[in-house]
Amino acid sequence: MLDKTLLRKRFEKGFDTYRKNAFIQSKTAQRIIEIILKSNKNFKTIYEIGAGEGLLTELLSEKLFYDTFYANDIVESAGYLIKNINNKIIFQPGDIEELTLPKGLDLVVSNAVLQWVEDLDGLVKKIKENLNPGGMFIFSSFGEQNLIELKKITGAGLRYKDLDELKNIFSNYFDIFYFDDYIEKLYFDKPFEVLNHLKFTGTNAIIKTHWTKTKLKDFIAKYEELREQSGIPVTYHPVIIGGIAK
Repeated sequence: MLDKTLLRKRFEKGFDTYRKNAFIQSKTAQRIIEIILKSNKNFKTIYEIGAGEGLLTELLSEKLFYDTFYANDIVESAGYLIKNINNKIIFQPGDIEELTLPKGLDLVVSNAVLQWVEDLDGLVKKIKENLNPGGMFIFSSFGEQNLIELKKITGAGLRYKDLDELKNIFSNYFDIFYFDDYIEKLYFDKPFEVLNHLKFTGTNAIIKTHWTKTKLKDFIAKYEELREQSGIPVTYHPVIIGGIAK
C-alpha cells in the first residue's frame, strides 16, 4: 500500500526544486495544453488534480478563459503557491480519492499524478459523474517502463498499469479522442545524481530505503552496470489520455 504520508512530505520538500528538475513533467504539461487548445472548446469550470507547485496550473491560467478554476493537491501548503499564480483559483486540499468534487465541471486535468492513485477506476468514475455532459478529462501518467532502472536495482517502484488496462478503465466512462505513450530517457554523469533528481522532483516517495553507506555503495555499483554511451540512464514512460464524458 502506498504511504501517502511519506508522499506528502517528499513532494512538499521538492516544491522549491521541482520545476528546474521536472523535465519530463514539463513536456507533458505542454502537451496537455496543446490538446486542450486544439479542441476549440470553452470551459467555464476547470478542476486540476494534483496541482503541486503550479507547473500546469500556471499554463492553464494563462492560456484558458474560464469562470471558475479549482485546484487540488494532497499537500496543503501548495495552496499558497497556487494563490501566488492566481488568487482567484479555489484551492481544495486533500487526497483526491477521498474528496467530494464540485458538480458541473467542464474540464478536469491532471499532470503526472494519477500513477499515485490506488483506486483509479473509482476516481475516473467520480470525475465522470461530476462533469457536465460532453465534459473533457485529460491527464498524463506513466506506463510500465517508467523508472525501470530503479526498480531493477532496488525493487522499489509503483505498480504502473499497462496501456490496455489504462484504456479499459478510461473507456468505461469516456470516449477516448487522444491516446499517446512514448519512452524518453534522461542521462546523468553519476548514479548519485539520479537520487538527487528523484529527490528534487518528489518522486523519491517510491523509495523507503534508509541509505547507509553500504546500501549506497551497492546502489552505485549496480547502476554503473546499466551505464550507456550517453551516461547513466533514467527511463520515463509518459502516457497521455484525453476523453469526452459519455
